[in-house]
Amino acid sequence: VIENYDLYKNSYLKINGKISKKNGQNYLEMQPYETNEITVNGYVTFADNITLKILFNNNDDALDKYDVYDDITVVGIIKNI
Repeated sequence: VIENYDLYKNSYLKINGKISKKNGQNYLEMQPYETNEITVNGYVTFADNITLKILFNNNDDALDKYDVYDDITVVGIIKNI
């Protein structure tokens, strides 16, 4: 991630995964996890060595239906490392 940041800065990407932290209607975090450790209720153990922080420009009521451990797909632009 660090070595390729300049190559991908200001580029769009699409990320699929689980929400590891959520704060309100404009911020969430995603962290890596082992896909073979997913339990029946969707809980996983997140790694804490990499965190993708996603900040939305505006509050979005649609984020109210999501919570930690929910699957989500996010499309956005890479702005900061």
